[in-house]
Amino acid sequence: MSAHRREFVRALAEKSVPEILRSYVYFSVAEMERMLRLASRYVLLEPLRGIGLELGAGSGLLSSLVARSREVDAIFAVEICEEAADLLLPKVARWVLGDEAHKVVPIIGSFDNLLLPDNSLDFAIEIDAYHHSDDLRVTFTECARVLKPGGWLLCFDRCWPDDHPDWDIERLLSLQYTPEFLAANGYPPDLKLTRRENGEHEYKLREWRAGFEAAGFELCRLCKFWRAVPTREAIKAALSILPLSLRRRLYEPGEERFVTFRWWLTQRWRTLWRNVAGPKDLAAPARWPQMNIFAPRETSVLLLRKKR
Repeated sequence: MSAHRREFVRALAEKSVPEILRSYVYFSVAEMERMLRLASRYVLLEPLRGIGLELGAGSGLLSSLVARSREVDAIFAVEICEEAADLLLPKVARWVLGDEAHKVVPIIGSFDNLLLPDNSLDFAIEIDAYHHSDDLRVTFTECARVLKPGGWLLCFDRCWPDDHPDWDIERLLSLQYTPEFLAANGYPPDLKLTRRENGEHEYKLREWRAGFEAAGFELCRLCKFWRAVPTREAIKAALSILPLSLRRRLYEPGEERFVTFRWWLTQRWRTLWRNVAGPKDLAAPARWPQMNIFAPRETSVLLLRKKR
């Protein structure tokens, strides 16, 4: 699988940056910028500043956008795939940052073995990397080691509520990738590969908490980002209650469902209420989730601080 991944990245590096982002991280620059603005508004207690670290950086898009800030001096972008670190990270950094691309420093390595000094960094970030950790305690402990006391760790990742049924976790991990997905990601389309075999995990909140508390982190804020339903998609979902013959006269029907329209209405209402009432206090991390935010992608957002 590693050999297929390296060959896939080498071919991808010949393409334009927007094509790389669509194929490798499934984010556009605008979508990632939106995620960061929402995190800055509702999650971060203060701006990220100083020297930082991205764990499992992939293409380095998150690092590059965070490095735009004048308060950020540099970011070490740690990526285990050598080709991604050598070919994709510098290309994306140049495209986003131009003459300041040097602020993103690609490093080939593992987030479980960071070859950096103790207490040397001001903050760390990750997006969809830590759910690939085989042992969250080890991964969090290594991150805590390189952060200064009081340093921040901002995670955009999957985190299930503790009452989520175990049978569904097992179902998710046992899913086999489709031939279309495999072909699009550089694997042979006839390969039998489950999400578990591909290094995926579906951790619950208690597993996250056990990992970061053992490493000396405290949870400062926690919220849930839900995927915002576009208005066009909501209109098609509302029309799904019409007979199929009538819908075919209006547009090309897909797999839209009326529940999507109801969810869109819920989003509109909650967005209106949030604008009227203002953001809730996120200081006490006992509730789940503490706040619902509508964003380009569904994920959980955790803000952790290394204890002083």
